[in-house]
Amino acid sequence: MHRMFFNHRGQRGVRLTQFGLQIMQSYFRSYEIQMPDDEVIKPLHLVFLDEHVSLPYYFGKGCIVVFDDELAVKLRLVDGRVSTLVAIEME
Repeated sequence: MHRMFFNHRGQRGVRLTQFGLQIMQSYFRSYEIQMPDDEVIKPLHLVFLDEHVSLPYYFGKGCIVVFDDELAVKLRLVDGRVSTLVAIEME
């Protein structure tokens, strides 16, 4: 379990490692959303995702891979800007 997830904490913390991503993609449909070059992922974004996302996700170089179709649509609507999505969802 610890090889698949970063900071696995029971029901929270579903951020995948590279190994976890490979395993999940072999069994489930994933959505890769490109992030703008100037997008910087901050600890606030990771905490928000830990608290509000129930399906695994992975941060790669310049992209986020998600397994939740609703989250994928939301991220595409904000052009892959996790910071914008967090700001909207926190309002």
